[in-house]
Amino acid sequence: MAIDCVTAGYAPFQGFDITTNFHQYMKVFDELLAYDFDTFVGGHLTSTGTRQDVEITKEFTLDVYNTVKRVHNNLDQAAVVSEAAKTIGTDNEFLLFKVILDKAANDSVKELQPRWINRLAGVDVWLESHVRTALIYVRWDDKE
Repeated sequence: MAIDCVTAGYAPFQGFDITTNFHQYMKVFDELLAYDFDTFVGGHLTSTGTRQDVEITKEFTLDVYNTVKRVHNNLDQAAVVSEAAKTIGTDNEFLLFKVILDKAANDSVKELQPRWINRLAGVDVWLESHVRTALIYVRWDDKE
């Protein structure tokens, strides 16, 4: 039994189904796909799915993670802060740090949305929350 990880035809609910452990969330798809099944009953939105729905949700999740990781790790944070400081000054360090996180998130959403907007319903609603969940993981918890 797997709860709140795949809804056939839809992007996951907010923040990858409100996961508090994105590392484990990314592993659930391989665990599900290890079973021999043709029909997937996710229990949400009255949609039944197939093995392919699990594969697509896995692809989406890994695409979000890999995109966010690449965008974050290649972001010139000093340049972002320097540019922001011209407008907002340097006194509010939390605001400057938020500018870095917002830039990584916004750049990731801009790259991901065209790839997924026509593949999964709800991407327009939840993509930013997924990106921010992945960003927190990449920034503070990713051991890879």
